[in-house]
Amino acid sequence: MARATTKRMVAVAGGVCCLAAAAWAETGSPTANEVSQFGLSKMEMKKAAGVGVQEAPAFAEGGAPNDDCANAQLITCGSTVQADLTATTTVPSDPGYSCHNGGPGTQGIGTVWYKFVATHTDAQVSTCSSGVINPAAADSLIGVYSGTCGAFTEIACSDDICGQPLGFNARVCATGLTVGETYYIQISCWSEGDRAVYTVELDCPCGECTVPCPPGSNTEGEPVCFTDYVDNYNFGCNSTPPSFTPISCNQTVCGEFGVHLFGGANRRDNDWYLITVAQPTVIRWQATAEAPLNLLIVNFQAAGNSCATLIGNFASFVLDSAIGPECDLTVTEATVNPGSYILIVRPSSVNDPTPCGTPYVAEVICSGAEPGACCLVGSGACVDGITSIQCAAQSGVFQGVGTSCIDLSCCNVQCSPGSTPEGEPTCFVGYVDATNAGCNNTSGIAFSLIACGQTVCGTYGTFGSSRDTDWYDLFLSGQTYVTWTVTGEASTSAFIILQGPDPLDPCTGLQIISAGSTDACEANVVSACVDPGSTGGVWLFAATSVFTGIPCGAEYEATVTCEVPCPAPDIGACCFASGACTDGLTLDGCDKAGGIWQGPDSTCATANCPQPCPCDPPGAINPDRDGDCDVDSTDLNIVLTNIPCSGSCPGDADGDGDTDSTDLNIILTSLPCPGG
Repeated sequence: MARATTKRMVAVAGGVCCLAAAAWAETGSPTANEVSQFGLSKMEMKKAAGVGVQEAPAFAEGGAPNDDCANAQLITCGSTVQADLTATTTVPSDPGYSCHNGGPGTQGIGTVWYKFVATHTDAQVSTCSSGVINPAAADSLIGVYSGTCGAFTEIACSDDICGQPLGFNARVCATGLTVGETYYIQISCWSEGDRAVYTVELDCPCGECTVPCPPGSNTEGEPVCFTDYVDNYNFGCNSTPPSFTPISCNQTVCGEFGVHLFGGANRRDNDWYLITVAQPTVIRWQATAEAPLNLLIVNFQAAGNSCATLIGNFASFVLDSAIGPECDLTVTEATVNPGSYILIVRPSSVNDPTPCGTPYVAEVICSGAEPGACCLVGSGACVDGITSIQCAAQSGVFQGVGTSCIDLSCCNVQCSPGSTPEGEPTCFVGYVDATNAGCNNTSGIAFSLIACGQTVCGTYGTFGSSRDTDWYDLFLSGQTYVTWTVTGEASTSAFIILQGPDPLDPCTGLQIISAGSTDACEANVVSACVDPGSTGGVWLFAATSVFTGIPCGAEYEATVTCEVPCPAPDIGACCFASGACTDGLTLDGCDKAGGIWQGPDSTCATANCPQPCPCDPPGAINPDRDGDCDVDSTDLNIVLTNIPCSGSCPGDADGDGDTDSTDLNIILTSLPCPGG
């Protein structure tokens, strides 16, 4: 097989994380409730995007002083703190989040608690910068509450607001606060795989966000929504009859949206615009709003301009989707053939408290399609000087505008003699997989059987913004070390999945126990020691790791090997934040204990475990103000130059929000340290 050597074969931009929260038909519509399933779960979407790929085990208790509400850490407006969620716990009394994308009322993972005294009538809490500072801090939730521990009222909630590339983190503006009252903040991970140190910022008041309507723009003209509002204005395929607002290339529209109650359930005001282009076109759909928003470009032409066809399999017709925060420009883009396309703007989530009448400004920009290189699947041939549309028509993968075949080597997977054909039809736009879509099959669970030592030659690809996912059912009689190797003509995801405990409903409670993602023509090898339990069932998963841009019919080869018994796991030293070290732990055991594994065959005698500063005692009081592991005249000067100070002050040793004589006494009684 040929192998890509200088350029990545698949260069498909964005959309993956945004689709995790995609939901098409609105509650109370003639179609159905909001659909949230898209491929697998949000965790699977993140794995495909390369976010949070490794599975984290359960963690030891007691990871942070503010692990529980009763010990909430006091912070002040204008402050930034680090929330260490690597070893924190969740207890039954921790409230669920109304905005949780796993379902309203779902608890987060590993909570920490903060409290603040309101100095304004609104306050903004954000973890958006977490992923910039620490890429492992990939997905968090925020809840803001009034009341007391155990008797809270949620007043603000946020999940997946920050926009790309930080879309899984959170930001919320809590309004209607009473100056002088104490409010509580709960910060959690979305899943075990998201445990990390997050950056939490508290600002009072919220940053001002206004979106003025540019001169010369069109006005949407829809009435402001309200409780039980029936939207027949531009609610698209959700209304009867369908209703769209026409829009033209290079047109700007000023509109309003919001979330309102309909029949007792939340409903978003979706605004559907219809554009028709007469030639191959790059459509750029962008918008800014005074609240977090979601944009979509939908291929109405491929659905035969039929709402029934579109709603029946909406996800397969979505060309691009993006979520963005308030007052930031959010952009989607798609290269399209002549025909009709739907452009949607709406609040980012049906669970976000976006007031009706929230303004937005949206713009559609059209340009001609630019040429580049195209790698043809099935042959590995390269074609120069064609557009992405022409490339797709030839079952190719477009390498990007301005690329050249001379700079790359295309990938071609040749299946081995004796391999078993998968036997699935080639996918297409609107395709419904009844062959081996596994838990993604809407018409009944369907798997392909596979046995230890077997090699399968299969095909996959993307259609609209969906992908062909192939699930294989492997029966094991006992504990087995399973290795699943997948090599494909596109960037490829491979999972080993433990079935759920109920044999009548194995998709509920499934666990992804090993996962990986690789580039085209690179072997994706995932392994795990699997104990299938009473069901004996393990699933092996193969799919493209992106959701657009891969022609159906791209080939892959996959092999499963089994080893009984499982080999003994590697052991080594485990370092802890206290400076302690324990020998003979596995990676999993060290993680569960809240430590950092030092590698196979390492020992505490040779490990370089970080030691705590002798002048950094547990708790809020830390006399070492400059962080150099001693208390001296420098720390004294920091306190003296900060008296008096209210708010976030470097001299605030006791963490009460000001610098005063109490902080000075802490420093004086700690001089000198160490050695005092």
